[in-house]
Amino acid sequence: MSSELYVVAAFVGLVLVAVSSGVETGAYAVNGARLKINVAAGSRRARLLQRLLSDLPSLLIAVLVGRAAAHALVSFAVTLLFERWTPQGAELFATLAVAPTVFILGELGPKELFRRHADRFMTYSAPILTVFEVFLAPLSALMASLTRLVRRVGPEKEDERALAAEELRLTIQASAEEGILTDFQAALARNILTLKHRRVVSAMVPLARVYALDAVTPLPAAREIAARAGRSRLLVYRGKPEEAIGIVLLYDLFLEGEKAASVEGLVRPAPRLKPGDRVEDALLRLRVARETLAIVAGPDGKAVGIVTLKDLCEEITGELDDL
Repeated sequence: MSSELYVVAAFVGLVLVAVSSGVETGAYAVNGARLKINVAAGSRRARLLQRLLSDLPSLLIAVLVGRAAAHALVSFAVTLLFERWTPQGAELFATLAVAPTVFILGELGPKELFRRHADRFMTYSAPILTVFEVFLAPLSALMASLTRLVRRVGPEKEDERALAAEELRLTIQASAEEGILTDFQAALARNILTLKHRRVVSAMVPLARVYALDAVTPLPAAREIAARAGRSRLLVYRGKPEEAIGIVLLYDLFLEGEKAASVEGLVRPAPRLKPGDRVEDALLRLRVARETLAIVAGPDGKAVGIVTLKDLCEEITGELDDL
């Protein structure tokens, strides 16, 4: 074989590596709604892509097998080419030439392109992927059988959840970059996606920054403090702030004060949360209790802060200006 044929073989192998690498990323970043619109518009490529994505595991197996074969073709062709030029150390020189080239042109670059323009490149690649699927069907079927066997032996639920979360994250990112989602909508979606990892401790107001009243404070003095604080609810404690016993409403202090001589007679109970409670669980607790404020207490039962409904919502929406 001539040197030109080796160069052509290496180039074809590199293109196939690039396509398979890009498809591996693009398969998770395709906008499903846009794909359905293109299918409804009669796009043949879109129909091909929709069929391929309907069985994503089989597609990925075919892509991975094809990439391994293409990578072997590049290495083989470049090694034979260097043997013609430098018989001594041909394998070493081939490795030094192939590794960075394949990494940049066959892995890094295509993955980024397919991530940013998944709809366009995946649609263009659909015919090539169909050929991949047909020619590699026997080997893909074998790999699929081995995959199913491994799944039966080991746990799979956590891996599947992680895969679905990563797919959703890539979809959100691609939609934001293409202008389908605004920056606020994308941030909102990302925050919801990670909500199960957020804890009350990240949303609460530490006790040192909380306006509080001692239960024995006379009502006139309590009203002065409440007026300066500018809050609709104040924490009430007995002796020291860590010994929180509930909350008092501004309404009760100014309009219902005749019924009590001190703050203690106006105290209302408040839900108690732990710093390690999940934000979504805390939101549910406040909703069920029909309250907008909860006391955050440590393992010893002593208050370490408070958290409001607004604080918890801001873990999803970002900072909200006071109305």
